[in-house]
Amino acid sequence: MPEAPESELRVAARGVVEEEPPPAAPPAPPAVPPYVPPLVTCQGSGNEHVFRAYSDETECPDCLQAAAYARWAERRAADLGIDLAEDAAKAVEAGRDPNGWRSRLAAAAAAGGGGEQ
Repeated sequence: MPEAPESELRVAARGVVEEEPPPAAPPAPPAVPPYVPPLVTCQGSGNEHVFRAYSDETECPDCLQAAAYARWAERRAADLGIDLAEDAAKAVEAGRDPNGWRSRLAAAAAAGGGGEQ
């Protein structure tokens, strides 16, 4: 029978085989709490609300996305030759929500983008 290497086993003086104790585990590093950025008041439109800014942001992601969509919609309306302010004023006078999906669908259909093929 093959013998175990001497590094794993040591032989006692009486011939009894003893296992070596396992090496001590290195001490665990101290627990560091994760970085939590402070709350920042959003400078965007709407009700006052806060968010966690990871750098120098002044608006929350939702307000940034809404502003980007508004800029895109204005450019798109200008490309199509639609006056958004006039359409919104007419919708308010008619008692409809100027930002509702029905008004946007009606504006798209009136502009010739009915989607029929």
